[in-house]
Amino acid sequence: ATWCGPCAYMTRALEGMNEVSKNHSVELCWHYQDELALEIPGSDYDCGTFLVSYFNGSGVPTVILDLNETVIEKASSALDNAIWELRAEYPATCGIKAEAAYNQETGKIDVCAHLTSSTGGSYDLGLALLLNNQVIPSGTNDDGKYSHIVCAATGNYFMYSDAIAEVAEDEEISMTQNIDPLKYDINDLSVAVFALVKDGEGARIDNIIEVKVGESVDYMLN
Repeated sequence: ATWCGPCAYMTRALEGMNEVSKNHSVELCWHYQDELALEIPGSDYDCGTFLVSYFNGSGVPTVILDLNETVIEKASSALDNAIWELRAEYPATCGIKAEAAYNQETGKIDVCAHLTSSTGGSYDLGLALLLNNQVIPSGTNDDGKYSHIVCAATGNYFMYSDAIAEVAEDEEISMTQNIDPLKYDINDLSVAVFALVKDGEGARIDNIIEVKVGESVDYMLN
């Protein structure tokens, strides 16, 4: 939240991660109880508040990695170590590539994503629209800037949906989606594409990429 002091410290910790960690992760910042929070239609909760409650988060703040709750001290080195450990414990089994283009005729962002599995298995693809380069004058962050703010997302943003795809080894599947850019400047928007896999009773993110509107990203293993 923009009014939260520890959240501002965490913003700086994320910015201070080493380049390897940054290249193998994508931030999804779910704001809560402020002007950047994404509301849940028909609910009294915003998504950030709901997720904190769902994962029994605390206000230190709580960082959720790969949909597993992990409470981390507000230091870049702690984040680097946690991401390295998760990559070692859960190596990606799929690659994702995507392109995002603004369609002037429809006023929508056309996203085409592709997934290829190196092992075969069940995957659930999802998208999140990210808002970047926002300046909040009242923010507690030193420079008042906030990025990777989730302003729209598919319904499977934290658990499996019913649209699970069975993928054979080395098989490629694709999905297309049209996203409303809402009121935001296209230059401030990017799209995160993630693949979920089952993990016990829940799910975790197997791989995730970020693509700016007007650009494309080739296959990466995170």
